[in-house]
Amino acid sequence: MLDIKLIRENPQMVQDGLLKRNVDIDFTELLAWDVERRAKITEVEKMKNDRNVTSKKIPVLKKNGEERVNHFSNEAVEHTFETYLRDFLGE
Repeated sequence: MLDIKLIRENPQMVQDGLLKRNVDIDFTELLAWDVERRAKITEVEKMKNDRNVTSKKIPVLKKNGEERVNHFSNEAVEHTFETYLRDFLGE
């Protein structure tokens, strides 16, 4: 099995090694998918962080009697996060 990190860092070396074994493969599409996957993971992690920050704000706002609690509704953040995650996973 080939390590994606090795393919990512030196695709030509891996391709040359595989050619010696009579395996001709182009990693262009794989590397494009990898870039897209890593970008989406970063987005999901940012959304998780936003959700956690919002979740921590809600009790403080409620304790202080703030009117803006509905603005920071955790349900809205959770819905956005779940929708994005479903789209990311292709479900």
